[in-house]
Amino acid sequence: EDSGVGMTRADLVSCLGTVAHSGTKAFMEAAKKRASQPGGGAQMDGADLIGQFGVGFYSAFLVAERVTAYTRSEDGELLAWESDAGGSYTIRPADAAEVRARAGEQSRLAAGGHGTALVLDLKKDASAYLKEAKLADLVKTHSSFVQPPIKIWAQRQRIPSDVPAAARPAGEDMSQGKQAGGAGGHKADGVWDWRPLNELKPLWLRDPEAVKDDEYTSFYKAISGDFEAPLARRHVSLEGRVQLRALLFLPRRPPLDMLDGRGKGKGIKLYVRRVFICDASAEEFVPEWASFVRGVVDSDELELNISREHLQRTRAVAAIRKQLTRRVLEMAEEMARDRPEDYDTFYAAFGKNLKLGVHEDERSRDRLLALLRFPSTHTEAERGGVESGLQRPAAGTDPTLFSPTGGLAASNMTSLADYVSRMPAHQQAIYFISGE
Repeated sequence: EDSGVGMTRADLVSCLGTVAHSGTKAFMEAAKKRASQPGGGAQMDGADLIGQFGVGFYSAFLVAERVTAYTRSEDGELLAWESDAGGSYTIRPADAAEVRARAGEQSRLAAGGHGTALVLDLKKDASAYLKEAKLADLVKTHSSFVQPPIKIWAQRQRIPSDVPAAARPAGEDMSQGKQAGGAGGHKADGVWDWRPLNELKPLWLRDPEAVKDDEYTSFYKAISGDFEAPLARRHVSLEGRVQLRALLFLPRRPPLDMLDGRGKGKGIKLYVRRVFICDASAEEFVPEWASFVRGVVDSDELELNISREHLQRTRAVAAIRKQLTRRVLEMAEEMARDRPEDYDTFYAAFGKNLKLGVHEDERSRDRLLALLRFPSTHTEAERGGVESGLQRPAAGTDPTLFSPTGGLAASNMTSLADYVSRMPAHQQAIYFISGE
């Protein structure tokens, strides 16, 4: 049940009686037309209207053999729209007693309010949807971040504040869950109330300056299943040709599902106007070499009912993919420049991915090449020379083969640019040894 504007008989015919009719789209078109006229006012944000015009209404018949919609517009009559999905429907007057019996004693409509209440007569194989936990899980999975509040009528433990002190029997200790006997005693077994299910504000919609590091870390762990903090993150907000909000994370170690089906792990959670659509493989939004990326993408450019097949052909996704790839490269470049130790950890885990990108991603090849690292006998100690207390290699010894530790340290990795910067003026070529 909602507390919206409700529907008239004509609204029921146009909004619920027509399959694939979008009341939101019709409303927005009318609002845009009105806003374009002189003195028409500001244009409305379509994202704020999601869920107010029966979006996805007919999906109810996947689990219900009959659906009844009770509704009342402001100063209008109480109506019932009813159908068993057999190709027809009926619209009839209803009364408060019927609504109270079928929608519950707490119904706003039964008390004379406006809005709409849906009653589903479930199919025999859909009885799981009668369970509070199942309904709460569905809402939290798909609608945790939609703007209109969603609440469930559920039983919770009674707390002292539920009963005024003057009304409590003498000697009753509500905090300990004790019950007073006799008339007027208050049971501590529970109380029915509306419980909110979507109180969280989307982290990716908040001002990055107002989000704490531990909030980012907790969010990352929740969406990725990882137990460690990420190595890097990027809070993306784009306006203009592509409207996009996203949170991207670089993990410390390869996700367990990264190589599930040649790297098609479920790395990106796709939202459209804060409504969860699907767990998409990272490669639908970034190149295959960046399949380790984890995060959330929320865009107003996509349709709520977009399919995975259509997603791959959408022009907006190509633009989103370009922007996200750019952000992934920026994270890696900043880490290599400012936090070399973290980059060593990153490269040890995902160096092969970057090399794959050099071969396959022509657009990003030059930037990826700069991120590659190669084993080298050149050490930090050598750069200090005599000042570091180490002896230089003996005369006649190739300095590129000298290692104070007698071997190649695991951290002795160099970039191509660093190696070239150390080349003697007379060196004309680079020699390397490949093999296991």
